[in-house]
Amino acid sequence: MFRGVEASPFAPEGGSSGSGDLGGSSSGPPPSAGGRTDSSGAETSPPLRATEAARLALSRVADDTSLSLLQVFQRICEIAADTLEVERVSVWLISEDRQQFRCVNLFERSQREHSVGPCLQVADFPIYFSAIRERRALPCELVQSDPRTIELRDQYLVPLGITSMLDAPIFLGDEVIGVVCHEHVGPPREWPTEARDFAMSVADAAGFRLKLAEGLLGQAVARNHAEALPEGDRYSLVGRLAAGVAHDFRNLLTVILGNASLIARRSDVPAEVIQRAEQILEVGERGAQLIRHLLEFGREPAGQPRLISLSQTLQHFLPLLQTGVGKVYPIEFRPAAAQDWVWVDPGHLERVVMNLVLNAREAMPKGGTIEMRVSIEHTSDGLGPAGYYVCLEVRDRGVGIPAEQLPQIFELGFTTKSNGGSGLGLAIVRRLVERAGGFIRVDSRPGEGSTFRVYWPRVTGHDLGKSNPGPK
Repeated sequence: MFRGVEASPFAPEGGSSGSGDLGGSSSGPPPSAGGRTDSSGAETSPPLRATEAARLALSRVADDTSLSLLQVFQRICEIAADTLEVERVSVWLISEDRQQFRCVNLFERSQREHSVGPCLQVADFPIYFSAIRERRALPCELVQSDPRTIELRDQYLVPLGITSMLDAPIFLGDEVIGVVCHEHVGPPREWPTEARDFAMSVADAAGFRLKLAEGLLGQAVARNHAEALPEGDRYSLVGRLAAGVAHDFRNLLTVILGNASLIARRSDVPAEVIQRAEQILEVGERGAQLIRHLLEFGREPAGQPRLISLSQTLQHFLPLLQTGVGKVYPIEFRPAAAQDWVWVDPGHLERVVMNLVLNAREAMPKGGTIEMRVSIEHTSDGLGPAGYYVCLEVRDRGVGIPAEQLPQIFELGFTTKSNGGSGLGLAIVRRLVERAGGFIRVDSRPGEGSTFRVYWPRVTGHDLGKSNPGPK
């Protein structure tokens, strides 16, 4: 859970502000690509004539309790982008378990647009996080070759065209809980002392508001933590237990299936015995499938996330997907009409899609069309941080799910299947989607079918259209 920007007591309001009207008009000069160049061609920070006025604006915004936490972050990003004249300013928060690093707001200056960004795994970038913890500001003039940010180069910096970066950690007490990233697109630029000091002021404003929010809600948060084990820890515990049981059970099942197979192939045994052996094989295969689900759930889904086009990746995966569900379940696929880049592990994406499509197939025992559609959606309904998402919709025209069962379908072990399903498929889907910073919405009516919508934060950038972040 991230501090204050999930569906929580201080959930975000609104989304893209367009002109930046969040209780005050957007400040600063007209949008431009970046700072000025010196005689060598490298960009330098523009004169900071309005630095003190900008600091005052930051202070007022951070102290304005009429604004939601997300609105404060949006205004802070606007002020920082216009003052430092950088294209991208974003606020990232570290999850309470210190495992994930999520962009809760990204402001793109040339478009005057706000959005949510990707969710990264802290363990994938140890050098960067070590550098962030050691200083109040991290200036990188040549970010794609700087050893402190080299881990981010291929998957993040190059596809987005980021050449220089000025990051400042957000503190809550002595603990780093997030980062404000100032990302420059264009010729490399330098970060003089004035720019570094201002970046620290931006991070301090974000930290002040987080401290204020935590003070107001500390008791409620403490109660929530005391009531139950965090869901991520519960998943990990159950996963390890399930994997251990599955390994032992698989060894026993291998012996049973091996002997049943030998009996079924013999010609010197009665037909009734062969029939019983075939029944053992049939039931045993169902047991083997359950074991595969248990082992899959027990694996820690680390993965290797990168920028991919959801539509391109699914189009490459579609033939295999169609083979898996069979000809009586034709898949109709509609790709997105706009750029649909997301930060996700391709293998995890395939597991999510396969589980959803197989779930749709099982809802239509007599066959039927499975519809898949990718679109760009804006949401502010509290299920996730408000912003733009890439949405994958999987729809069937099957039996549907009763309303009273909908809140339970993602729970471990819950199944609606009459033949006794494992109850792990949708739990795995939710686990992988949430790990990538996304969320799921389900609509279903008995007798009419179900629609699963998966939302991943949309990643945007000037250079994405020039690259080809599809499957590799």
